[in-house]
Amino acid sequence: MNTRFVFQKLVSDRGLINSEQINITGPGQMSGFESGNMSGDQGFFLRTELSRPFYPFSEDDEDKREESIRIEPYIHLGVGATYYKRPASGEFSRTEVASGGYGVKIKIPLNSNSLDISFEVAEADKSVEGTTSRPVYLLNTTFSF
Repeated sequence: MNTRFVFQKLVSDRGLINSEQINITGPGQMSGFESGNMSGDQGFFLRTELSRPFYPFSEDDEDKREESIRIEPYIHLGVGATYYKRPASGEFSRTEVASGGYGVKIKIPLNSNSLDISFEVAEADKSVEGTTSRPVYLLNTTFSF
């Protein structure tokens, strides 16, 4: 069983330009949002994952596992918030979010390279009145060489 914790925080005493602000949405962060980002002059998020890797095509030999396909189902939960010092028109000065879901990560070794595929189902809840929550499906692929 594997556990992964991700924590990120930004504290500022003034308003920041976009490139300096914290963004808390995306893969490996607060997932489950359909579009856009959630950024602010200050903010934080905490995400935890619980996973269990399986090696369906490998015997019990530990040395050969790196050369075998790995399938790793997981569940995740997260909380976060962003704050603007001086919100623009239409922006909220404070937004709080929570997200949760499940997924599977697949690693396929290809000689000295590898293909990583991640599929995740996530649902997020914002502290903004009138926003609805429904599942969002995320698919990420990475080829490492």
